[in-house]
Order: sequence, then structure tokens, then C-alpha cells
Amino acid sequence: MRRGARLVELLKQNQYVPMTVEKQVVMIYLGVNALLDELPVGKIQQFEKEFLEFVEVRYKDIFTAIADKKDLTEDITNKIQAVAKEFLSTFKAA
Repeated sequence: MRRGARLVELLKQNQYVPMTVEKQVVMIYLGVNALLDELPVGKIQQFEKEFLEFVEVRYKDIFTAIADKKDLTEDITNKIQAVAKEFLSTFKAA
């Protein structure tokens, strides 16, 4: 149930603000793999916005790799997990 509530929050998109498939894939990966379970439901959308900006600026190659390969390889998922853990350590402190 905890994870389900977080997944619902992840799937909400603002009208006229489409999200690329690569970004959706990353966020859904985080949600289904328990990386967001400790966040309060009310912080999920803030986390999503800030995390995607963080990846866009510092680790854009993740999005590029997903777009190019059209698959989540082990290398990509390992990098997503590492980046998420790095970001979560600072996000929780905020």
C-alpha cells in the first residue's frame, strides 16, 4: 500500500507539461524498486521534479542511454540506483 500511494503520485502529470518517456521510465523504476518507499507521499512530486532536474544537469547520459537502447540494461539500472541514492541522501536532509 505504501508503494502504491507513491506510484500514484509519480503517475500524476500536470496538464500541458508532458514528460519524456526516458524520464517516466526512470521515475517508475525508482517507484517499483522501493527507492521511494521512505519518502512521505506529500514529498513525491517535489522529489520527482528536483531529481529529474538533478539527473538532467549531472547525469543526462542516463536519459540518452535509455532513449538509444530502448531498454533498461544492468549498467543503466545500476547507475539509476547509484544516482538516486546520492540524491536521496541530500533530499532527505532538506
